[in-house]
Amino acid sequence: MKKLKNKKKLKKVIIIIGIVAFIAIIGYLVKGKGTSIEVEAYEVNEGTIEKYVEELGTVMVNQQATVYANLSGKVIEVLIDVGDEVKKGDILVRIDSEDQERDVRILEAQKIETKAKYNDVQKPVDGTQIKKLELVLSGLEKDIEASKINLNNQKELLDQGIISDQEYKDLQLNYEAEQREVEKARLDLELLRKPTSSNILKQIEAQLLQLDLQIEALKSNAGDFVFTAPFDGTIFMKNIDAGSYIQQGTAIIEMGYLGELYIESDILVEDIGDINVGSTVKIENSNLGIKDVKGIVTKIYPLAVSKISDLGVEQKRIKTEIKIEDSLQSLRPGYDLDVKIIVDRKEKVLLIPENAIFEIAGKDYVFVIEEGVANLREIEKGLESERQVEVISGLIALEKIILSPVEQLEEGIMVKERNFDK
Repeated sequence: MKKLKNKKKLKKVIIIIGIVAFIAIIGYLVKGKGTSIEVEAYEVNEGTIEKYVEELGTVMVNQQATVYANLSGKVIEVLIDVGDEVKKGDILVRIDSEDQERDVRILEAQKIETKAKYNDVQKPVDGTQIKKLELVLSGLEKDIEASKINLNNQKELLDQGIISDQEYKDLQLNYEAEQREVEKARLDLELLRKPTSSNILKQIEAQLLQLDLQIEALKSNAGDFVFTAPFDGTIFMKNIDAGSYIQQGTAIIEMGYLGELYIESDILVEDIGDINVGSTVKIENSNLGIKDVKGIVTKIYPLAVSKISDLGVEQKRIKTEIKIEDSLQSLRPGYDLDVKIIVDRKEKVLLIPENAIFEIAGKDYVFVIEEGVANLREIEKGLESERQVEVISGLIALEKIILSPVEQLEEGIMVKERNFDK
């Protein structure tokens, strides 16, 4: 009888404990729902991402010239001002020559010299020199191929302890020197094959025309002499005024053709490897209202030069030239523009903001919202640009992730979404 009472009492205690535990679990769940964390949610979508090298570029003018005084005299009239547009042959300045006959002789001597220069640049490329350099280059390329094979063989001997580190290092240095010789020969051959620029020929022709006009003016105008525009363009600078006296050799006018502008930009050596002639460029300047103007890399210089950065650090840089594809009437030589040279581009890839990603033990993770709960998800990153990151694996389109996760956010915790405004 006593045992039966004890069993009933134990059963009653177990029931009470079960009820208390159930109430505690319900309370915990209710409490958990009431303390969910508000988070900024972002829906994963496909898009396009571009990786680029960003630098500062300076607007330059293709055709530019300085008009020099070829004789001494008093300025009678200045017919132009800074900013004026002129046509080829327009009179810019009129002066009174002190010694007309002497100046004519000087100009005729300059004309002979200029004609000789013109004839030189028109000469055909010397085929014999090209053939000779091609043979030299072929021999160097064979030598360097043999050196490469030898270097690989010596590496095996180094690994076996047959030769010393210093002996192998000497072979490496010799191989690198041979590589530089091959590159130099290639550049020399390229320069020899390259025809004379049409711009150079035009400049010499313009100089000859100006000399002819100057000689004619001296001979026919009884003391009046004129300087004319060598090509169509805009006056950038003038250093004379009516009534002033100029000496021979003085720079009196500077002008250029604004219809042929381009950009020069110095690129860090470590970035130039991803850039090629033909690479697409985005050109911007917020102060000038310029955005996403298209450009293209047209030239990469062969020589790196040392430049000091704004922070006083010496850097190796290589000059590039960029053609401006879109028309921009507001540009002027000397303007600074931001250039973004695109080195990689991917379309229709999953993109998420970089502030959704965090690192744990060297791996990348995001928080994914699943049925109102934050769950950890490992991802693999691809390209990164403009605070966006390509996701190669770990997520699918339309999933929601949490941006800028706070410290108290943990896996399994309930969250309340605050949608991200894209």
